[in-house]
Amino acid sequence: MGTKRIGLARVEALVENLKRDLDLGTDSVMTFGHIKSHMVRPTYTAATTVSAAGALVKNTLNFVTDTDGAAYTLPTAANSTKGDHILVRYNAILADGEVHKYGTSGEFFGVQSNVVGSGNAVNGNVFALITAPNGTTNDFLNLTGATNAGPGIGSELEFWYDGDQWCVFGTLMSSGTGAAAAVTAAFANS
Repeated sequence: MGTKRIGLARVEALVENLKRDLDLGTDSVMTFGHIKSHMVRPTYTAATTVSAAGALVKNTLNFVTDTDGAAYTLPTAANSTKGDHILVRYNAILADGEVHKYGTSGEFFGVQSNVVGSGNAVNGNVFALITAPNGTTNDFLNLTGATNAGPGIGSELEFWYDGDQWCVFGTLMSSGTGAAAAVTAAFANS
């Protein structure tokens, strides 16, 4: 008696064509195989260029070209729904000493947030955790510009509302050579 191997697609087709329910009782089915995972970003309702301080709109893609200090407010929790999303991408380098502030006074960032950034490796990037909020008092994320540090072009902040708080994952890119200066960001209290 030989062995006859069939593929997963064929097994699935056979089970689907049984035209009846399978009662496994107390048994369970375990499967092993390659697991594919990916994040699907939402379809944005708008793409805007942000060139000055102001309110960010939920479910939008925002290209920041502002190089001066500015405050960008997030929607309040009362006006947000679980799954709301804001994506911010930098198409400019934040000027030395200038600060971009993201948040809403009294609305604290969730503890699952974090921001990573390139360190002070000369002519190269070594990414490390820069900051994470405490979940109870940090209501602003402050990005501070520095010569040869950034945040620079390609930096990205991805805000989402988890049903209770706004959260953020950020990746901050250095600008210039990155020499002797690390990208700086901090969660702070208002």
